[in-house]
Amino acid sequence: MERFGDDMKYIQVIRHGLDMAYSRNQGQQYRWAKHFNVPALSASSDEISPNMSLQYWIEANRQTIALASERLGDRFLIIRFDDMVTNPQKTVDELLAFLDIETIDQDLKAKLIAMPRAPRSLWRYKQHDLSIFTAEEIEAVRALGFAVESEQL
Repeated sequence: MERFGDDMKYIQVIRHGLDMAYSRNQGQQYRWAKHFNVPALSASSDEISPNMSLQYWIEANRQTIALASERLGDRFLIIRFDDMVTNPQKTVDELLAFLDIETIDQDLKAKLIAMPRAPRSLWRYKQHDLSIFTAEEIEAVRALGFAVESEQL
């Protein structure tokens, strides 16, 4: 980060950890888990369980946020994917403020606001039994700013 100088700003877009735990796309964990001291595969199979996926998500985001906060301070912004697709107006306003863009063509701004689309997989975790996760894991998801809504907890 230091090589980019004091003008660097970093934007971290984070998808809901429980949605990621149930995603079929686990490529990030295969490639990056070892860098966060999280197992990439189950000891008993070649598959990544939702538990392992969530553990990776928690640790990767905790470490990334800690590092970026320490090194970048107010030049670091977290955008929650859920917020971006459910309230794009607010997210675009936050982005513009973070990037110190005070004036913008209103047609361009309208296009930016219209871009985010909620995927069908948004909040897919609500269709699953969350009791497989520990209370600490659920709390870690909440601590990273995500609501956890389920009668199955």
